[in-house]
This record gives sequence, structure tokens and C-alpha cells, in this order.
Amino acid sequence: MPKMEMQSVKFELKQDPSFFLEKFIKISQLNKWTEEQKCLQLCLALPGECEQWFMSLSEKVKDDFELLTKTFLNRYSNNSRILNYNKFISSNQHGKEVNAYVEEIQGLGQKLGKTQQEILDQIVHGLDEEIKRLVLLKDVQDVDEVVRLAKLASTTNATINATTSIPPQHNIERQHDRHIRQQGPYTRDQHRRRQHTHRPRHNTRTTEECQHCGMYNHASFDCRHKGARCYVCNKKGHIARTHKSR
Repeated sequence: MPKMEMQSVKFELKQDPSFFLEKFIKISQLNKWTEEQKCLQLCLALPGECEQWFMSLSEKVKDDFELLTKTFLNRYSNNSRILNYNKFISSNQHGKEVNAYVEEIQGLGQKLGKTQQEILDQIVHGLDEEIKRLVLLKDVQDVDEVVRLAKLASTTNATINATTSIPPQHNIERQHDRHIRQQGPYTRDQHRRRQHTHRPRHNTRTTEECQHCGMYNHASFDCRHKGARCYVCNKKGHIARTHKSR
């Protein structure tokens, strides 16, 4: 049966060099690489940005895997530390789950050798504003308590948003019901006045002439001139245009 080789891992500048080397050495042991093969495979695993650094090494370092790994760690551990530090001080919750956010800050803090108080301060600093306000008011001194309060604040905000987000149509119906209750009982006289107010005055053609104004687009009982005074005879009930017909 042919021997199956495990492929080598690729190094990225933002990656922890110690973690990369651990994986690389395990793969080299499984594949039973010689010292020369290890040096070659490590060179191939480096990205293009590392090419200039590798070419600047002496032949002695390039051919000795132990020296090569030490030189590699000295060069890129500082770079990785700077990246982790920048990520540590700039991390924010930004809507993430509290547990995931706290674990991220704790992991970065442990890599950088930060104290528990420094990690706690950075966790609180990057929390969403509403959660941070609650944590600062309680003067929390423990990461577990921060997580508990953050979950409590998130649950409370979600409940408030769910109860206050009423659709606009529901708001209109509530306002209408409130207006009716304030008006009191609806009487028969109010019903009659409402019918009279909403009776159409336009686009209602009739076959009879209105006795008040002489028009045909409405009935006589709905004419707006039925209480007018004729300036010819000075009598009420019609206008001058219908004076002769009267």
C-alpha cells in the first residue's frame, strides 16, 4: 500500500507562530521528514511577505532546522504580539453574544500576559453601551458577574422592544377606540346629524330641477341654498336665479 503524506500547514502573518510550529512539527514527525526536508517544507509554508526575511538568513541557519525555528520565532513572535495587542485594545462587542465576546478578550489577554483586572477592564470597555452602563452602575469586579449582568440586560431590552413594537394599524385602532370612549354614548340625534353631514352633494344627478337654485345635480332637500334670501323679492328659500320660476 503506498504511503500517504500529510500536507504541510501554511503560515499567516496574523497567526500565532508558536501554534503554527507545533502543528508543523507534528506533521513532520508523521511524515518522517529529514532535517533537510523540514527546512525546505518550512520555507514553502511561509507566505510571500516572509520571502525577503528568509533570503537574508545565512546558509547555516537555513540548513539547521533548530536554528531556523528559533530565528523564525524571534522574528514573528513580536509581530504576532503586536497584532494581538491591537486586537485586544480595539475589540468591541458590537452585537456579539456576550460569552463569545468575553472568551475572545480572555484568550487575547492570556496570550499577552495581561492580569485579570486588565482583562476585566477591557471587557467592560468594549461592551455595548446599554450593557456597559448597567455594569458600571453595579461596580462589577468579576468576569462571571459581567456575563450575568450582560445577559440580564440583553433579555430585558429584548422584552421591552417586543412589547413596545406595536404595528401602526394597531395604534390607529387604539386611538380611535380611546376617542369614542371620551365622547360618551352615541345618541340617535348624533346618528341623524352624521347621516345628514355625510350625504353627498355632488355627482348626484336628478331629473327634477332644484326649487331653490335651479340646478339638476342634487335634490332640493339637499340644496345649500334652501335657506338663502332672494335679493329680488327678499324672500327666503330660493336665490335670484329661480325667482321667475317661482
